[in-house]
Amino acid sequence: MYEFQEGLEESNVGIFRAYRYGMLTTLILNDVVGAQLVWKRVLEQKKKPLEKVASSKGKGGKNEASGAQESNGDEVGNELSLLGKIWDLGKQLKLKDRKKFYALVESTEWPSEVQPFIAALRISVRERMTRFIATAYRSVPLDKCAELMGFSNKEAEAAISSLSWRCSDGLVYPKPIEESSSSGFASDAQLRELGDLSKFLMEFEAQ
Repeated sequence: MYEFQEGLEESNVGIFRAYRYGMLTTLILNDVVGAQLVWKRVLEQKKKPLEKVASSKGKGGKNEASGAQESNGDEVGNELSLLGKIWDLGKQLKLKDRKKFYALVESTEWPSEVQPFIAALRISVRERMTRFIATAYRSVPLDKCAELMGFSNKEAEAAISSLSWRCSDGLVYPKPIEESSSSGFASDAQLRELGDLSKFLMEFEAQ
């Protein structure tokens, strides 16, 4: 899943790409503060000038170097735009606005290489909200339950049924969820892998 490690360069584009995955990883691991720190680093890095691309030798070398520099600038712009969209998700989690978080996940056109991370983030948030509902409420309106879980009412009813929760007259009656149970968004091994990835990204940045 993380073969992109081999493609990271010590360049502006490579650094922003590392921030991209660093921010996604911290959000998946429910570390919004860590994601905000990554965003602050992005803003600091943004103030630095673009690295110059090495000149090409031979005919047209100057034009090729100029074109490569322009291409590098475009890639940096794309990475900054994507990082802003990822942090928009982080801001909604920080504000506890799950409704807007789920809406942004659905309405944003995510590049294929980050879609698995976005999917993992949505499911991890949904699982945390499911556990929150189970521990915080004896009964909760179906609409509220659906909002916290990022579902339509119909989808929420199906999820509630799978959890063996009772739903009657627009109210949901949650039951405690065993710690060993999981909605399947990530195994312990996958979470450890994400932690290792986060460590790699920070080591990469320090180089």
